[in-house]
Amino acid sequence: MSCFRFIVLCFLLSVSFPSFALVAYHPTFLNNESEPSSISDLKEKNQTSYKNGDYKASYTSLLLIHDIYLKTGSQTQIAYSHYQLARILLDLGYEQKANSHFKNTLKYLDSHINSNDEFYFSLLAVKSNIHYQLSQYDRSLENYNTLIKLLDERNDEQRALLANSYANRAAIWFELNNHKNSEIDALRALALQEEVISEDNSINASMLHNLGLFYHKQNLYSKALEYYERAIVQKTQQYKKNHPSVAYTLQQISLIYSAQHEFDQALHHQQQVIDIFENAFGQDNPTVANSRNSLGNIYVKKEVFSLALEQYQKSLSALKNELEDLDPNIAMLLSNIASLYNNKNFEHYDYKQSQTYYHQALKHYLDFAEQSKKQIGNTYHSLARININNTNFKLAKAQLQKARQSYIENKNPLAQALVKQTTAYLYSQQKEFQEAVELNLQTINDFYEIEHTLKEDIAQSHQQLAFAYFQLIQFELTIKHEILAIALYTPITADFFNALIISHGNLALSYSTLDQHTLALKHHFKKLDLLKKYVSDNSKQSAGTLVSIANSQNKINDSKSAEQSYLKALTLYKIIKNSESDIAETQGLLAQLYLNQNDYVTAINYYQQVVNFNEQHTVNTENEEDLLRSYHNLAYAFNAINQYKQAFDINQKHLLHIQKSNNQTSDKQITLLFALAFGASEIQLPQQAIEYYQTIIDKTKLQTNKPKIYDKVLNNLSILLQQSKAFEELITLLKLKLENSASEQETASIFSDLAQQYKQLQQFDLWLKYDKQALDYYLNKNDDTQLDKTRWISHNLAVYYYNQQTFNHAQTYFGHALNANIKISHINDFSNVEYMTGLAYALLEQHNFIESKKVYTQALPLLLKEYPDGHKSIDLVKGNLKYIEQELMILEKG
Repeated sequence: MSCFRFIVLCFLLSVSFPSFALVAYHPTFLNNESEPSSISDLKEKNQTSYKNGDYKASYTSLLLIHDIYLKTGSQTQIAYSHYQLARILLDLGYEQKANSHFKNTLKYLDSHINSNDEFYFSLLAVKSNIHYQLSQYDRSLENYNTLIKLLDERNDEQRALLANSYANRAAIWFELNNHKNSEIDALRALALQEEVISEDNSINASMLHNLGLFYHKQNLYSKALEYYERAIVQKTQQYKKNHPSVAYTLQQISLIYSAQHEFDQALHHQQQVIDIFENAFGQDNPTVANSRNSLGNIYVKKEVFSLALEQYQKSLSALKNELEDLDPNIAMLLSNIASLYNNKNFEHYDYKQSQTYYHQALKHYLDFAEQSKKQIGNTYHSLARININNTNFKLAKAQLQKARQSYIENKNPLAQALVKQTTAYLYSQQKEFQEAVELNLQTINDFYEIEHTLKEDIAQSHQQLAFAYFQLIQFELTIKHEILAIALYTPITADFFNALIISHGNLALSYSTLDQHTLALKHHFKKLDLLKKYVSDNSKQSAGTLVSIANSQNKINDSKSAEQSYLKALTLYKIIKNSESDIAETQGLLAQLYLNQNDYVTAINYYQQVVNFNEQHTVNTENEEDLLRSYHNLAYAFNAINQYKQAFDINQKHLLHIQKSNNQTSDKQITLLFALAFGASEIQLPQQAIEYYQTIIDKTKLQTNKPKIYDKVLNNLSILLQQSKAFEELITLLKLKLENSASEQETASIFSDLAQQYKQLQQFDLWLKYDKQALDYYLNKNDDTQLDKTRWISHNLAVYYYNQQTFNHAQTYFGHALNANIKISHINDFSNVEYMTGLAYALLEQHNFIESKKVYTQALPLLLKEYPDGHKSIDLVKGNLKYIEQELMILEKG
């Protein structure tokens, strides 16, 4: 793994330990024997104070030495005293005051340093470090190039300084974005540090610490801890246990534990750091404040946000007490507080507060623009993200442009690519998905051209690209880029588990959209595993993922597993605060599952709970839809177990909610009215059923396209009116049906129904009219599917005319009835007797004796077979046959 990121801390280390780079190699540098005893005493006091961790006393001694040198010392001594003051001020956290002394050091060294100076190498290193501290990287690099070239030609006594020089030059290359050279120098520094470790505790401790940093930045945590622990042993041998030097290494150990998500250990070590610094510097010291800032960062990672804010506020208060109001350290802390308020998991999340703090930080950074270009860019970048998330796209775009300009001035191509990535995100939020795709593709290409791009940066662009493709309904490309994102995030799961959770969730959604539910399940389960490991077994996300798993299991007909997953989700939601709506949603899904399995009783139990919740929370369209859906399914379940009254009551509630809609003729309302009408019929409320059916007719009579249930409405209403003997209303309804009839057969059927209603009203002319029209159709069409109707109408007409003694018509209709009945049954079936005897009698009354005899002769065997013991019908037929015979004989004798 690349090691270039470790070297920034290596340089900071050389600032944190004044004795490491210079004093350790030149113990007589400030102890010239020709100097006055007062100077020697002050130097000894300084060394003793420093060794005892009393940096304030050390600073006081150095200040007195500096005042003496200003009056009597050489240019080199003045320069070095400025440098020592700057270094101790840095340790005490006063960066701006330190920078003032660094600049004075340069002023003297630039004028007086030369290669013949006894301490030339150390002074050259001092110049390089100061230029770095002041962000003058080109000048720092120039000096280190000279120093390393000279040291390479020296003997072993300068190897420690050479190792430190390579590490610091690596830091400069890193700032100049030359990461290849940065890595080369870092590896050289590592090799030399391993070589230089000696019995000298001061050198040994610093080198061991530097080696720990190297492995730390490679994420080789166990190796790094080994060197850090060894460094602490050496430091405690050289100093006391609560010396600030020990705290610097404890700080790194805390960072390792934090990176490994061992937050309790991280907090323990960081608290030790704070205790040491407070003991050495006092509570309001900037170094203590910065340590509290680090403690706050751990609480943020642990998601204990209230304690994080507490530490940030203590730190900010301390810095404002000790530093000038405008200071980069204050700006950094303001940025951290801003970031906290912009965290949606923070219970006091407030993006407006976040913006306020970012603007305060920006004001500080702009006052130190030359050394804060990166921070200025970062702040504009953060503000842009806030505005994107709050749909203030125009302002966000302007802030992204300012961020990009700051990164250009800072010669930072990675940061420029990250701004492009955020701009692509802006396009997605504006629903300009094609533009987002194009810019994300460009960003990915940019990342691959930048040597030091982190995997997570590339992964995020793939993730954004997948999202844009999903919105463009290009699911195969969505899946491709989510898989690439997962491949990049997986090796660094511990730090980017949230991103992996999102990617696995999106992949599952994409596969579900493509009906590939088995693959969807695979990624749902991976998401669930990540949640259990890194978030919580009892999180809302875990419960929501269980619901998604159940949905997919349902899709592949694994209803048993789906049931178990829903129940697990429900159990989780019930122990999670503010999950009432999630509980209702899961209960609804469970109810639907049981409904599909025809387990109506269990389904009803869950639907009733959903209804109870949604009746109290119908505050938005989504809840309203859930409620209406639950009403519908609950009523269906009650009907399925014949609990019609309960179904009817639920449907009435449903109707009240539906009627709030402006669309009074919606299909949903018509269907619901039909269900209510059906229910009213089932619970013996015919008049209400009639009213519901009539309402449907009224709502739809002007519609060109009638609802699918319209015919059923007319038919069911016809039956109800018939049962209620509401003949006039039924006639009106039948005429309406006649207007909407779709075929001649249907028209004939309506004619028949109309005839019956007029018959009930004893309007015989209209009855005969409509029955004859219906019969004409059936006879002309020779429609054998309607034989029963043909027989029935013919029968009624025949009987009517028979009673009216209009025997010619009676003959005709008895004949039609007989023919239809023969087709229905058989010529020798007894059911034909009634029509035969009626037909024979009508013929007889018309003196058509021959045909009458023929028909009676056919009927008699059927009667004899049915009544072997005799019957009056047999006697009547035999009597009529005898009469016919007599009449025929008379006619024959004629």
